[in-house]
Amino acid sequence: MLMTFYTWASGLYEIIPDYALVDLILAVYTFLHVFVAISIFTVSDAFYKKAFVKIHYKLVKMFYEIPFLVQLMTLFLTVQAAGLCYLATYNNDSVIALRAVISIYTWVCSIFLQRLSIGLAKLGVNRCMEIEQEIEIYNISNWKPPPEWTNSLMAPINLILRPEVVGTEHISNETPGLYVSNHGLYGLEMASFLSAVYREGNVFLRSLSDHFHFGQFHGEILRIFGAVDGSRKNVDCLMETKQNVLVYPGGGHEVLKPSTIPRYTLMWKERLGFARMAIKHRYPIVPCCSVGTEDMMDTIIDIPVDFARKNLKIPIIAPILPHRIQKVYFWIGEPIRTDQYEGDYMNDEFAREVRDKVKAAVKSGIREMKEKQENDPNRFLVNHIANSAKDSLNTMVEYCRHAFTIESLPAQLSEDESVAKKMD
Repeated sequence: MLMTFYTWASGLYEIIPDYALVDLILAVYTFLHVFVAISIFTVSDAFYKKAFVKIHYKLVKMFYEIPFLVQLMTLFLTVQAAGLCYLATYNNDSVIALRAVISIYTWVCSIFLQRLSIGLAKLGVNRCMEIEQEIEIYNISNWKPPPEWTNSLMAPINLILRPEVVGTEHISNETPGLYVSNHGLYGLEMASFLSAVYREGNVFLRSLSDHFHFGQFHGEILRIFGAVDGSRKNVDCLMETKQNVLVYPGGGHEVLKPSTIPRYTLMWKERLGFARMAIKHRYPIVPCCSVGTEDMMDTIIDIPVDFARKNLKIPIIAPILPHRIQKVYFWIGEPIRTDQYEGDYMNDEFAREVRDKVKAAVKSGIREMKEKQENDPNRFLVNHIANSAKDSLNTMVEYCRHAFTIESLPAQLSEDESVAKKMD
């Protein structure tokens, strides 16, 4: 039986490529390290964070309950890295050298992640999550707007969308407010709106974003530009530190509006959250709206994604052709006060009253911007380019005509003087 096993093992060794076992071990360690790193370094409000931390905690407990297992794994990595370094030096082989470098990197990561895992084991899942949430609150409170030159990053987009803002006098950099707006399809207007408010009123809005965005790569980009997961504790933190907040009550359903819903329809349902928070912190609500982006897009088909969120569909849009590109109109209305409710944010009647006032104001703004859009001769980009070219040509013609008139004037005067002398 032993001979049979030896023969089988020898045959298996012959068909396994060189250093395949080393590669397999490194792959296993790398997979484990990636999982541990995700559970530790992912932001606290990622939807999978707590589940990963719980699994990580159980793995740590299991590994450390087996005597000397972690120490032996570390020792094995150390010996493997040292052996590969020796072979790479002795054989002058670049392939072995690459494996040696990877082994050393894996060993360093292993030591570092072990220390963090020990901390998790000592503190426990709940305390670790609390600490991360405290760090998140601190980051929200002490966030600083990006420098003004970052507004120039929007120049290419603004050159195409040519945003026009109505009601800039209602932007206040002295009194913080809760800006409430409709959400265009796929949120294409959002960056331009933030840029316009920052440019016109020197106010940088902290936008409340869907929980789905955070814990992913693009979520970190949103954080850099002030976006916050729209939980109540985060909104409390923003308002307690007197920051300007932007909210889209329509949320994901409005940003992924299906083709069966008319353009610029508010999909707020019966949500009262933003009204309650404004009443609680006595924040004035600044109603806003945008018109333009949804007119550029035509939906081909709506794909249901009920498994991700109930009654949610993802609209697949046709390519936006040049003749459909048009101006975006932003409207900022007069602030709606909430201090008269004296902070009674749990009163449903008060919350509905505020919500309905804001909703009516936003609808009025949408109607006003749609009327402005219909009467704008430069609404479409192609018309704007054509009209600009026409105006430039007319200006050139007028300039040339004026220049010709000035040049011919001395000759005309000389001729008139000669005629006058002959008559004398």
